[in-house]
Parts: sequence; structure tokens; C-alpha cells
Amino acid sequence: MSVNYTHAKWIEVSTDHFIIYSQQKESKVVDIAQRLEKYHSSMNWLFKRQDVLPSPLNRLTIYVLNTQNKVRHLHNGDNKNVGGFYIGRSGGSIAFVSSIRKKNKGQSISEQILFHEYAHHYLMSSTRKAYPLWLNEGAAEFFSNVKFEENGSLGLGVPAYNRKYELSGGRVKAVPITSLLDTSTYLANKSDRYDAFYGRSWLLFHMLVFSKDRAGQIDKYLQAIDDGKSEINAASLSFGDLSLLNEELDAYQKLKVMSYVPIPEKYLHVGPFNVKELSKGEQKAIDLRMRLKRGVDKEQLIKILPKARRLLLQYPDDIGVLSVALEAEFDAVMLGLNDANAHKAIALADRIIAFDNKNIFGIRYKALSIEQILLHSKTSTWRWDQVHLLLQKAINLDDKNPLPLIEYFNTYKNRKISPTEDALNGLEHALLLAPFDNHLRADVGNYYFNIRSYQKAIDTLKSLLATAHDPKLRVWAKDIIEKSQAALDAASGPDFLNYDVLL
Repeated sequence: MSVNYTHAKWIEVSTDHFIIYSQQKESKVVDIAQRLEKYHSSMNWLFKRQDVLPSPLNRLTIYVLNTQNKVRHLHNGDNKNVGGFYIGRSGGSIAFVSSIRKKNKGQSISEQILFHEYAHHYLMSSTRKAYPLWLNEGAAEFFSNVKFEENGSLGLGVPAYNRKYELSGGRVKAVPITSLLDTSTYLANKSDRYDAFYGRSWLLFHMLVFSKDRAGQIDKYLQAIDDGKSEINAASLSFGDLSLLNEELDAYQKLKVMSYVPIPEKYLHVGPFNVKELSKGEQKAIDLRMRLKRGVDKEQLIKILPKARRLLLQYPDDIGVLSVALEAEFDAVMLGLNDANAHKAIALADRIIAFDNKNIFGIRYKALSIEQILLHSKTSTWRWDQVHLLLQKAINLDDKNPLPLIEYFNTYKNRKISPTEDALNGLEHALLLAPFDNHLRADVGNYYFNIRSYQKAIDTLKSLLATAHDPKLRVWAKDIIEKSQAALDAASGPDFLNYDVLL
């Protein structure tokens, strides 16, 4: 039976690693929060990783929407089958999924999508290695299939029966093993037709994890890639004859029983959680907030801005509403709607800071709004040292939040002047705090390229070569890496002394 949440209250459930917004019953939202924390803990156990709490402002924020249609609407894409999506951002990673229907031991589709996306988030946060696309998706599929036992234990890497069914039915386009194992080949030949890439990637990862004969091959494979081998050469060196690997994979697909990793409850840490109902103003502003967090274009913002201003007149003292209005006004500045928006944003930031002088959101947006005025006005009474002081205050209040560190560096980048050593160190530290932010990674890699630190540029950008969902970024990264490698090759050759002149 479907449930109508149209008039249900929005609640927020926050834990050490997640913030969840939903209109579902509190008990259901608390349950999924605890399951997510168990899931996170199981990954720590498997990877032998000591848990490090993120900044409260750098937790993954999850919006649970009533219907899949609402998810698709926010997605902005053409994919009619999208059931949820994730955006990795410094200080603001978000995921959107449709209502989560709990199953006692297994998972609902929306929960599995959520776990899949969080697996990406976790894996990118826990390693600097560049994963090929098949390994990225195969690992995420592997880890997202979870079994919650009645005794409190958790099964990780449970067989993905939906993938087995998909592969055995013969209704999806086949992907040759050489295409599966080579990101560039696969993406170059990918068609609009749904194919077996996700299913075969999951199957291969699952087989490599549990096959005794292939123990250690994933580590060897990643090391080969880290040593500079191409994806296909690394696969041949690590897995042997690829045609035999493909035959073994076909046989593995036909197994009636498959393994998974059982993790006892004593290794699964949940931690504290907090539940609150959103204020009346926040309830009315949540749709605008989600759209702004998703990202808006000029046309969308023109519709949002008057709505945010009207809500502010109704709820002038609600920090949640003030924050939505401030974000909308600042987005208007960045989209070039009106110069006056910067002054409105500063006024809104001041109101937030008056309520809470340690509100990092208000402090940051005041600094960013002043910066925009300074960049576009020659007569402003504001000064750059005021911007720096505000951002430094935000850094001091929370040194685990990457955003103020990035924004401090950008005060130099936007003026086209050399950053201070502290600013550069802050940018590099921000990438350590948010390695899942591909656009931050691109900015850091581009900076290294511009200062001719070519090996650092290559090392920073190479993981972007497996970015399937942002082809423009992938092509750009490939171009910068090739130029960086060419520069390194030229520097090691006989014409090194003339290289600067040739540039």
C-alpha cells in the first residue's frame, strides 16, 4: 500500500557521519540512520581503518523524497530510471533518494541505491589510489548489498541477485572483457542501450574478493596502475590471460551459492543520534533548500528568489529561512542577476551572525559576498583583509571543514595573484578532507599544472579519468595529464635548457 506524505512533517536525524531529512515516521528514519552507521562501521572494519569523525558541516546530507518522480525532477537529467543520486562536494556532499522501505534482513531498492552512493563516498575518502571505472562501480555494487541479521550482525558483499538476474536473462548488451577493464575503451563505445557493465563489474569484483586462486590480485592490480601501467596492461599483469578470466567469470555467474562477509555486532559502532522536527519556516523552505543545494541555473533561480524573499517576510527570525534566502541572494550574485544582491546577502549574513556569532555559514557567505563586491567595484569601502579575517575565523571555528580553506585560497586565485604558503597548504589540506570532490581535485591539479609542478598535477588528476558521469571533466583532465607528461618527458630530454623558451 502506498503512503501519502504530503502533509507529514519534515524531520532531521543527525549522526556522526550523516544528516537525514525525511517526512517518514521518526522510527523509520532513525532506523535507516542506524543502519547507515553500522554500514559505515562495517567498511571501517573491512579496510582496517580507524574512524575519524568528519566536521559536522562535512557530513553526507541525505534528502528522502516521497516519490521517484521528485528525485528525477531534482536530478535534471534524461534518465527515466534514476532512483537516487549523489553529488560529492567539499563541505556539502548530498544524496537524494525516494522513500526508504525497510526490510527486516534485506534492503529496499532506495536503500541499496543509497548504500551504493555512500560506498563511492567512503572509498574516495579512504584512498588516494585512482580506481578504474569497473572497479569503482563493481566495488560500490559489492558493498551496497548488505544483509542485516536479527542478532545485530551484518553481512557485507551479499550476492546482488538483481545483477545475477539481469546478467542471466540475456536482455542487456554484452560488454567484452577488454572493454570492461579499460575505462576509455568502454566509454568510447558506450551506447544509449542498457548494458552489462554494472553487473559484470560487480561479478568480477565479487569473484576476485572470494576466489582463493586469485587472492591478492586486486592489490597487485591497483599497484600496477599506481606504478603507471595502463588499465588493460595492469589487468593482464595481475589477472593473467583475460580470455581465461572471462571464461571463469561466466562460470562464476552460474553459481547457485555465493559467499559474503559476516561481521559480528561487536565490531559495528552506531554512536549517538539526534532527532528534531524542522521549524515552520524550514518546513516551507525545504523545497527551495533542496533545489539550491542541488544547484540552480539562472532560469531556476529567477523563480526561486521571490519565493525565498516572501518566506523571509513571514519568518524573519528563522535561521533556516535566513540561510535559504542568503544562499539564493548569493547565487544571484554569482549568476550575474543584479549587483545589489551582494549587499542583500551581506545584510542577511549579518542577521544570521547576530543570532549566532559562531555560525560558519553566515561568516563564510559574508566573506564571499564582500569578495564579489571587491572583485567588481573600484569604489567599495570594503577591504580584502576583512575577507581574510572572516574566512580565518571560519577556519579557526572548524579546521575540519574544507570550504573556508578553499575559499581563502580562492581570494588569491580570483585576483590572479600568487597565494601565500598558508593559503596553498590550506587548499592541499582541503583536498585531503574532501577527496570525493572532483571539481576541487580539478582546481588543485590545475594549480599544480600552472606552476609547472607536473608530476603533482598528474597524480592529482588521474582519478578523474574514470569519471563516467562528467565527460567534460574527464576530457579536460586527460588533456592536462597528457600536457603534463609531455612537459616531464621534454624536461628529461636533451632540450631541457630551452624548454621555458619554447613554452
